[in-house]
Amino acid sequence: PLAGMQDALLNCLNNPAQYAAIYALQHPELTQGLYNIVRHNRDLCVRSLAPLVQREIISFQKPSGGFFLFMKTEEKDATNLCMSILHGAKVSMVPGTSFGPSGASFIRLCYARETVLLEEGLRRIVTFLS
Repeated sequence: PLAGMQDALLNCLNNPAQYAAIYALQHPELTQGLYNIVRHNRDLCVRSLAPLVQREIISFQKPSGGFFLFMKTEEKDATNLCMSILHGAKVSMVPGTSFGPSGASFIRLCYARETVLLEEGLRRIVTFLS
């Protein structure tokens, strides 16, 4: 019961946040800088992870929106792989099982980060999985 409440509190937008989002959509100049960073980081992920894609260790569609990369792995359940990356490369990602049974073989990577941190994390991931 409390887990459901926590989920609603952490994942559901409150009214002031919704009005702020409407305002931001009406004033794109406020969000253009962040948009440029996120787009750059997305492209950085695609380039940096290309060796893993070429070797068929992971696969993904280049996102056209948002700030997550949902990577398919060869694992039936990528939870152990996420834990291995966490312990071995010191990079945290979310296993696809968090999004339902059909996501089990996936790993989610957030690229809405400071670019320098993302670069280091990507380097660690590629080194670890190579």
